[in-house]
Amino acid sequence: MPTTEKQPSNTRRDFLGLVASAATGSVLLGQNKGDGTSPGVHARLPEPKLIKEFRNAYLMAVSPDGAKVCLYFTNHPQMTFNIRGNQRTVDEGNPKDEALRVIEMGSWKDIYSTRLRAKPTSVSFFARSDAIYAETLVISDSQDRQRVVIDLPARNFAELVVPYRAQESSKHYCALSGPLLVGMESVREIGPRGIILATLPGYKEIARVPFAVTPGRIPANRNTDVFVSADRKILIYLTDHTIVCRRADDLGIVWTRQIERDMFGVRFFSMTPDGGIVAAAVMDTMFIADQKNYYVGVFEGRDGSPVARLHLNGFECLAISPDGKLLGVGQRIRLKSGEMQPTVNVYGVSSGQQVATIVHDRLRVGRGDFGNDEIRCEFTPDGRYLITSSIHVKIWDLHA
Repeated sequence: MPTTEKQPSNTRRDFLGLVASAATGSVLLGQNKGDGTSPGVHARLPEPKLIKEFRNAYLMAVSPDGAKVCLYFTNHPQMTFNIRGNQRTVDEGNPKDEALRVIEMGSWKDIYSTRLRAKPTSVSFFARSDAIYAETLVISDSQDRQRVVIDLPARNFAELVVPYRAQESSKHYCALSGPLLVGMESVREIGPRGIILATLPGYKEIARVPFAVTPGRIPANRNTDVFVSADRKILIYLTDHTIVCRRADDLGIVWTRQIERDMFGVRFFSMTPDGGIVAAAVMDTMFIADQKNYYVGVFEGRDGSPVARLHLNGFECLAISPDGKLLGVGQRIRLKSGEMQPTVNVYGVSSGQQVATIVHDRLRVGRGDFGNDEIRCEFTPDGRYLITSSIHVKIWDLHA
């Protein structure tokens, strides 16, 4: 769910709605140490095998059962920005060339395809993997936001268009179970104000809690999106310097944990499908050129106790495998040729050792191609694949 956190402009990451160099090394904290025999923890993985590639597509969501993937296709992947006086305009290409598609893993056949009014900022599957929820991008203060619920078996498309007013609070939702959505309410120039539960079809609010955990305190501009586990039972986010884990069904707090006060905050969270293990990319500043201190913290999902602390930079993207043993960490490498190489390195959680490298692409990036070399990665909930996404989507078998 989008946040109003002030940080360096990152337009393509806004578009994706939901992800530097990575040095190896680990400080073990008493759990998940392994015995040296588990593949992918202390041993190098086999060479990752590319299973499928989708050109001019962006990864939007993976279904909780791991059987489906939702991609956004465009024939105009470059996002060019032009400054005209004080007006910033976005060249988005021809919307007729764009489509949201749900694809069956393995067979790679389209299950559903549709066009939206604008680019989606977020897409999420409901817990049973038979329906999706999507919201579209708002560029100007006068633009409306489209909310869409799609029943995949019935091929039913339900749309709600909501006027966007900059001076008012806005709500952004993510799918949970059945008719339930979890939402984050934000106020422009202030930030997140509350987390809410709503029910379809009318988006009726049925529960609400403050976003901040300290009564009466407004988050100090150090907050993240709300991340939801694949089984749609656990929520995780950062408010000020506090990691907060909540139950999705009633928004009750499971645990909280403070990060160091000299750190700016968390860039990304990633969870195992049941929320049993949580990974957090912590860093001292969101300006990558100025970063001096960073790590990936891994915690027990039941109580927040530490599992491992790895000296890795999760600024680009972060993904933890379903068994909690592997971490995917993205970086952009500038080659001597001038090309950019979006790459995902895979590490063992218990050892901190790099066990695989996936070179997603090699791109010649010009001034008008801002964001095209960014990288996102995600393990499928069944553990079969690792998906990487930039201006193309690639699906890899790590154990081929």
